[in-house]
Amino acid sequence: MEETIVGQAVEEAKALEFLMSVDWWYGIAVGLINVIMILVLARVALHLIRRSIKSANKRATANLEAHDPQLKRRNTLSSLATSVATYVVWGVALVMVLSELDVEIGPLLAGAGVLGLALGFGAQELVRDVVSGIFLLMDDSLAVGDTINVGGHTAKVESMSMRSVRARKFDGELMMIPAGEIRIFGNKSKDYTRAVVEVGASYDARPSDVKAALNLAAAQTIEAKPDLVLEDRGRSSILGFGDSAVDYEVMIKCIPGQHRSVRRVLYERVLENFADAGIEIPFPNRTVTLKGDMPAAAAG
Repeated sequence: MEETIVGQAVEEAKALEFLMSVDWWYGIAVGLINVIMILVLARVALHLIRRSIKSANKRATANLEAHDPQLKRRNTLSSLATSVATYVVWGVALVMVLSELDVEIGPLLAGAGVLGLALGFGAQELVRDVVSGIFLLMDDSLAVGDTINVGGHTAKVESMSMRSVRARKFDGELMMIPAGEIRIFGNKSKDYTRAVVEVGASYDARPSDVKAALNLAAAQTIEAKPDLVLEDRGRSSILGFGDSAVDYEVMIKCIPGQHRSVRRVLYERVLENFADAGIEIPFPNRTVTLKGDMPAAAAG
């Protein structure tokens, strides 16, 4: 019994002597300093990589026009490269920190492989989002700056990654859309768009006068926004007959994503030209006849 107690006391004394030794504390200090240096260097390296990507993208897009599709594509690839660099740098830093802490990397990597297989079955949505994001980028069907219509919402793409798309609606709401959810969508920033205005005119107005006013409005709009349109004239036509008006349409072919700006000007010119030409834009009216002693009719 006494020998056991003496043995335990000796072991405790040795452990205390080891903890109080300079070499042990020196090793701890060196390890902490190395870990801090790894994290700092990773931070600095990531900062330099981001600056290099940004600088290279700026040089590559210096001679591109604001509405050039290549500009949007290069901005998208720049955003993707920054995202990939972030994952790679911090992943390497994590491995180096674990190695510095004397953690065996081999068993961890083997365990990560098994864990990744398990997560592959359990996180199929995540895998689908990543794969869909890669194909979106490869197909060049979507880019930063594009105006898209997805899920009944119209928004402008602010950034893209391999997993999700960040798009902001015109009221300021930011939408986070998983790439796997973008299956059917409309892109209003490809090739061209059209500024379309539909308006009703009175049956008393001659179609030739109405179309002349609409064509003049289109010409005035093109003159006001020459850098946003792709044609030198607009197109007008009759759409059909309504209860109280003949429905007309006027349209102008525009640079992708600029149809809203052109359409606002076109609305103003249509109203002004209709007023100058004396063309009435009718509104629904109803005549009510009261039976009895009051033969008056009220219109409203």
